[in-house]
Amino acid sequence: MYNDHLGFLTFYVYICDPTLGGSYGVGGFRTLSYLSGDYTAVPAGGSYTTISNLIQSGQAFFVRSNGIAGAINFKESYKTDTSKLASRNNFTSEIPILQTTLKGGTSGATKILLDGALAIFGDEYSNDVDFDDANKFINVGVNTGFVRSGKILAVERRQLPTATDTMHLNFSGAKQLSYTWSINMENMEQGGVEAWLWDKFLNTTSPLVISGNTDIDFVVDNTPASIASDRFKIIFTKIILPVRLIGITALRKTDKTISVSWKVENEINVTNYTLE
Repeated sequence: MYNDHLGFLTFYVYICDPTLGGSYGVGGFRTLSYLSGDYTAVPAGGSYTTISNLIQSGQAFFVRSNGIAGAINFKESYKTDTSKLASRNNFTSEIPILQTTLKGGTSGATKILLDGALAIFGDEYSNDVDFDDANKFINVGVNTGFVRSGKILAVERRQLPTATDTMHLNFSGAKQLSYTWSINMENMEQGGVEAWLWDKFLNTTSPLVISGNTDIDFVVDNTPASIASDRFKIIFTKIILPVRLIGITALRKTDKTISVSWKVENEINVTNYTLE
């Protein structure tokens, strides 16, 4: 996927993948997002476990336009003599990312990949929905994505989350099955925040690994609130480190009183100390 002028075709390409799990067994749509010189599949997994820069022969795909009429031309030099997907390790750069993957199946059975979404963070991005973001291509069956300004996004490019930020997850089209959220974060330590998955139906929060993957199982039953599209969101809070005592001294004064001095680190919202 190459453009002679840009060096790449577009930020986003939507592909039809018949191997992606769906309600009727016809597959679903993945979003290929341009990141650090390669295209990364969202959701990742199944036949797209690695970065892919190739469109397969006969594969249906869509390219998002900037609103200006245009055409896509394929040069002979763009072709490859193999049908194998180009691959390398995911996210080899140090760009902060948050990737959600949703799997589902009957209780006790192996869950299949259903959908997912990707957030890419950087100071150069806006927290408003703009052309840097990829709208969601809606699947037949279960869908997920990030919700912002009334839109569902398959890929959201935005600034690093702060201690007061919330990322709302769309969760729609679910059936009464067992599901697993796999939420992976990379290079997010610089934000100085902790992350939690909030389940509105169960009224619970589950801690997320800020550098790595967290799996969270849940069930959809016959309760309407269990299939609510706004059931889940990711909330961020400031990391609060425990106060650490690094030094204490006691000095007897001439009036026979004792002067006690101490030094601590990470002192936040502490109003007083008690000596015993």
